[in-house]
Amino acid sequence: MKTKLLYPLMFLCLVFYTSCGGGTSTPSPSPSPTPTPTPTPSSTCSNLSPGTPPAGSELFYLGDNAGCIYGYGLDPTSGNLTPIAINSMSAKANVRLAADSGGQVLYSSDAALNVPNVSSWIVNKHTGTLTSNPAVQLSAPPGKLVPFSTYLYAIADPYANAKVATMWVFKINPLNGALSLLSDHTTQLPGVPFGMAIDPTGSFLFVLWDGVPGGKISTLSRNPTTGQVTVLSPPVDTGGLAPAAVAVTADGNFVVVLHQKSNNLAVFSLDHSTGALTAVPGSPFASGPQPGAMTIDPSGKFVLVADSGNDNLTPYAIDSAGSLTAGTPVFLGEANSQPSAIAVDPAGKFVFVGIFNQKVAGFTLDPSTGSLTPMPGSPFSGSPQFVTNDMVFVPGVTQ
Repeated sequence: MKTKLLYPLMFLCLVFYTSCGGGTSTPSPSPSPTPTPTPTPSSTCSNLSPGTPPAGSELFYLGDNAGCIYGYGLDPTSGNLTPIAINSMSAKANVRLAADSGGQVLYSSDAALNVPNVSSWIVNKHTGTLTSNPAVQLSAPPGKLVPFSTYLYAIADPYANAKVATMWVFKINPLNGALSLLSDHTTQLPGVPFGMAIDPTGSFLFVLWDGVPGGKISTLSRNPTTGQVTVLSPPVDTGGLAPAAVAVTADGNFVVVLHQKSNNLAVFSLDHSTGALTAVPGSPFASGPQPGAMTIDPSGKFVLVADSGNDNLTPYAIDSAGSLTAGTPVFLGEANSQPSAIAVDPAGKFVFVGIFNQKVAGFTLDPSTGSLTPMPGSPFSGSPQFVTNDMVFVPGVTQ
């Protein structure tokens, strides 16, 4: 049995809290142009020839819309992929993922309506396998997760039936990664949140929401001692419609917002002392039609945007003033791609995009120019039956 594959994504499923096909569909609010398919109760996650990644592999995890987590090791030089043997547990619905900066803990949110929860998992740095801590159940389905230091922040899932404008704060046990909900730190946000990011210093969080008219972004200050957040007034207009993703450059100088309905990207300069956001000259900048996912590479030099209208992935160079210059788009590999998530490996060499039809598109990234080249065989098989909902690299490499 082969344990090392060249490029094709063969993943082992990790499940959360009952059987892996128990997820339900979630209606798509205005920022999402196309709903994802409904998982069926008879569906199960696949376990395709798992192995142990070679030492020096980067660990990569995907969560789908049926409660499954898939993992593999990526060779940062060759791009060879090894499926990871992960412990199996039960599952529910839309999964979002985040990793701590030390590469020791993976966090997941499960948006199941009957048992919405957030979990943490200890990452084995030799094998990539995960050991679960007890899940923390919430009053509403959670979505995006952002960890910083010994605190984890979660916003409500905007795609769930129960739409709430809530942020939860969890304390992370530094010894074992276990989570405890700080009930006195639950924060009511100005609107249903569609995205969240944190600056590199951990001083400020940024939350997107739909205003009337147009998108809004609110800055929240963060107390580094208690983890408590405070919404700063007033919110800032994002300069577009249906804000759906937000990211901060590695140096913390700029905050970038993707708009799905107005087909543009807004860039704001960040005042490091006050958290104030100011639109840079020329913002917003045009994107491809119906952009669906965005990230910034580890160097902070390139904004990567995948769109549904042209089924392309486009790199945008961001200069010292915050201006964006579009590079050459590359085809995602399939029509009706409906890109859902993007991740760049810590070395900044490989880019993966979750697309429709249970596939993942892979590209190499030129660190000097930002140009993208499809990896041989892309797009690859991802979740055999479901749609990739989120993906994340865990910092560091296997030992």
